[in-house]
Amino acid sequence: MLQTKCGWSPFESWELTGWPVVTIVGGQVVFDHGQLNLDVRGQALQFEAP
Repeated sequence: MLQTKCGWSPFESWELTGWPVVTIVGGQVVFDHGQLNLDVRGQALQFEAP
């Protein structure tokens, strides 16, 4: 149930115990026990050149 646009995860092929049940982005709950809140969106990262 990975929710990502990029199609990959750094955790692929890991054997984990347990599973995340809540995801928080910018202080707002985005995913809570299987329910996705589509009203919350993250923001694109912006970097300034030195």
